[in-house]
Amino acid sequence: MDLDKNMAKRRPSYSPLSKAIAFIESVVIGGRIDLDNTELPAPDIVYWQGPAEAPTGKYALDHTSSMVSELAPVVLFLKYLVQPGDLLIFEEPESHLHPAAQLRLARGIARLVNADVKVLITTHSGDFVGQINNLVSMSNSSQKAAAELGLAREECLRPDQVSAYGFRLDPKRGGSISEPLPVGADVGIEDQEFLPVSELLYEQAIILQRNRLE
Repeated sequence: MDLDKNMAKRRPSYSPLSKAIAFIESVVIGGRIDLDNTELPAPDIVYWQGPAEAPTGKYALDHTSSMVSELAPVVLFLKYLVQPGDLLIFEEPESHLHPAAQLRLARGIARLVNADVKVLITTHSGDFVGQINNLVSMSNSSQKAAAELGLAREECLRPDQVSAYGFRLDPKRGGSISEPLPVGADVGIEDQEFLPVSELLYEQAIILQRNRLE
């Protein structure tokens, strides 16, 4: 990975991309990812835990959680390689993330999109897609509603900013086929793959509660 640290220095800290990266670092991973050049010949990737202005510790990646170690390369690419207009391919961003962190990362990715970074994602997470859907629905809601939910306008996604494709098994072809999914301002991505699973879990919970032992 050929990182140009001067690129990050040239990018203003108040730029939308810099702010989006700072959000992912502070809100999702609770710290800062950077390079430590004190150990030669190659720099180490390190995690500074806590607020950027007053970190509470410095750790090598093998001493961090899987969430931090998985997201660290992405953060470094964003800091030192990605520029507005570039494409970032992110495979299963929900990997190793607690559901709450998945929602925060979805908000960070929306900020990247609004900073003019093209993001291509594959995901199996209904929670992650659900958060994206809410950010799309926010485009059809008032700023007051977003504030009540603790969401920022920088996280709002218009339907025309989002394209989605679903994969389903096709027994006749002996494999999977991809299909474009509608994206609307009311519900976001209209995907029927996750909904039946959520409904099944809900129905199971209701039946178990109705038939619980007294």
